[in-house]
Amino acid sequence: MNQLFSSNAQLLISKPALLENIATYRSKLNSSTKILLMVKANGYGTDNLLVAKEVESKVDYFGVAFPANGFELRANGIKKPILVMAGTAQQLAKMANQNLEPVLYSLAMVKAAIALNQPIRVHLEIDAGMKRLGLLEHQLENIITLINNSKIHVVSSFAHVVAPGNPKHDKFTHQQAAYFNSCFEKLTLGLNNTPFKHLMPTGGAVRFKQYQYDMVRLGIG
Repeated sequence: MNQLFSSNAQLLISKPALLENIATYRSKLNSSTKILLMVKANGYGTDNLLVAKEVESKVDYFGVAFPANGFELRANGIKKPILVMAGTAQQLAKMANQNLEPVLYSLAMVKAAIALNQPIRVHLEIDAGMKRLGLLEHQLENIITLINNSKIHVVSSFAHVVAPGNPKHDKFTHQQAAYFNSCFEKLTLGLNNTPFKHLMPTGGAVRFKQYQYDMVRLGIG
């Protein structure tokens, strides 16, 4: 005989605890450092929209993995800027029209954004050693020229670090930061506008105060 099993497991989210976590991180940041809250993977197993609504007044930016997540937030009244990590060239126009800010992580994505021929706010990702996505230093001169002759507005530039929470990899973290800073200097000297920069996720936001820069990206921590 087949037997059906069901679970009564529930996940309870404490709004006061959530806000306290953000306040605790805020207290450990430089006064000028902004907070981007990542609400990807369904809020890391909670609920993207629920979390975003509860904390919108306490953070400066939201980050999502995919455009669909950003569209949902906009459709439900979220007004804060939204950075989209992993959009595609085909989704750029809709993102621009819904005031989402896509990450440009390759030369092909830069060219696709230029081809829209419409104003679009973007973030440039640098590959500082993650070896996943991102622009490389030798590409920047060409990219700067392309962007300066387009309707693209570069809001920020950032990179991912591999293991900022692991002291065994601190040397590599510093190397990644140095590479990113070299790339960022080229961008600030070349672009028509000066973007802001961010490097550290949750695991390194407090450990590396010198790399808090203009913003940190908080998530599962």
